[in-house]
Amino acid sequence: MSAKAIDDKRARGVAQETEKQSSRNLYEELERRDRVPEKKAPMKKEEKPKKPEHPKEKESGKGFVATYWLLIVGLVLAAAGVFGIVGLRLNVVQIYILGIQNPFSGIGSQEPQGHIGSIVPFAIGIVAICAWDFLPGKGEAPEEPEEKGEPAKKEAPAPRKPAEDEEFGFEHLPSSELSPEDRISGLERAFAAGKVSKGLYGESLANYEKALKAERDTLPKVGLTPQEKLDQLEDAYALGSVSKATYERLQPAYRSELDAETAKGKMEEEELLKGDLTADEKEEVSLKELHHLLDDLDLKKDPEDKPKKKDTAFEEKILNELEEL
Repeated sequence: MSAKAIDDKRARGVAQETEKQSSRNLYEELERRDRVPEKKAPMKKEEKPKKPEHPKEKESGKGFVATYWLLIVGLVLAAAGVFGIVGLRLNVVQIYILGIQNPFSGIGSQEPQGHIGSIVPFAIGIVAICAWDFLPGKGEAPEEPEEKGEPAKKEAPAPRKPAEDEEFGFEHLPSSELSPEDRISGLERAFAAGKVSKGLYGESLANYEKALKAERDTLPKVGLTPQEKLDQLEDAYALGSVSKATYERLQPAYRSELDAETAKGKMEEEELLKGDLTADEKEEVSLKELHHLLDDLDLKKDPEDKPKKKDTAFEEKILNELEEL
């Protein structure tokens, strides 16, 4: 038998011995657990609920606790003292209690004693009423003692729900720099998501629709030249009648139209100077230039100013050229 086979056999023997020892240890551990008895948790005695005592009807170790009887006694004594003092001053005690027919004769040396005898219960009654007011235990509800080891749990306040008529969601309103169409669509999305109240939605929607109508009335109409459209748009934006978004959207379009018209005019002038145009094309270009000059004169002319002789002569010259053409 080779040395390798001997080593393999020895290794298998060691492994089997180790496995047997592990099984033996596990078996002993299980037997030891079965022998140890399980400790049962002690049963708690049922505690009968104690009837809470009213603070008005008990005396604690902290001092005397006020009761309603103290208030009643104080009121009775104070009322008796007031009745004695007022009765002696009005002669009611002399006539109805002492039976003296002449009330103005007095009761002699006993009258000061009667006053003192009335002041004493009055003072005692006032002291009793003050004691009832300042002593502890007046009108408090009985406090339930907290069990040891269980701290008092404070209930978290319920989340406040907005009322139906309360407006909320001002921070979710669209920006004022947007166009009225974009603001209306943004407002509808915020209302659908529940971020804006119904009242605020209706009020804002009415304002946005009103702004949209005013903007459409202010925008340049169809038929104007690109320069007129651009001037009218800039004036409306300066007055605040057109939103920033609408101005930024239309201004490049009007500017490109104006540039295209200017480039076309320059091209026609160059072709006219080169002489490549026919007679009809030259006549058409000349008419356009003359009409353009007339339009400029009408725009620059002030209706209140009287026409100058030089301007009138220039206009007549242009009209004559038009007639000749």
